[in-house]
Amino acid sequence: MAGRILFAGSVGGIVMFGWISLAQISPLGDVGIQELPRETFITETLAGGAGGTGGFYMFPASRSAPSTRPSGILVFDLANMRNHTPLQYAAEFTKNLVQAILLAVLLAHTRFTGLMPRLGVCALAGAMVAMTTLGSYVIWYGFPLRYVFAQGAIVFIAYVLAGGAMASLLPSYSKDATPS
Repeated sequence: MAGRILFAGSVGGIVMFGWISLAQISPLGDVGIQELPRETFITETLAGGAGGTGGFYMFPASRSAPSTRPSGILVFDLANMRNHTPLQYAAEFTKNLVQAILLAVLLAHTRFTGLMPRLGVCALAGAMVAMTTLGSYVIWYGFPLRYVFAQGAIVFIAYVLAGGAMASLLPSYSKDATPS
C-alpha cells in the first residue's frame, strides 16, 4: 500500500507542478500585481538603500509608528525573480511532490468511495491550504484581494487536479471490506 501511495503522490506531484507552473507564467499568475511607477529610479534607490543585499522588509519598522504613516511590505532581490531559474523550478517541484504525497496519504485513508467524494476531500484540503496562508496575507499584511483570490484559485485547482489523478490510482474502500 505504501508503494501505491508513493506512486500516486508522485503522479499527483507532477500534475500539481504542471498546473502551478503554467498558471504562474500565464496572466493568471499576475492578477493583482501592478507595475511600479518610475521602476528604475525606485529599484536603483532600493539597491543602494538595502546595502547591496536583498531581503524581506516591512515599513515602518516600528510598530509604534503613527498610524498616519504609510506602510508596506517589500521583497527585494538583486537578481530578477521574474526570470525563473532551474533552481526555482526544482524547489517548486519538490514542494509540490511533498504536498501531493501528503494528500495521497490523506486520500488513501478516507473511507469515501467514488470519484466525486474523493475529489471533495482534495478540494477541501486545497481550500484549507489556500486559506491558511493567503488569508493571513490579507489580514495581517494587506495583500490585494484580487491577487489572493487568483493565487487561491491556482492552489485550489492544483489540489483538485492532483486529487483526480491520485483518486484513480489509489484503492477505494468499501464500508465493510479492506482496501480493494
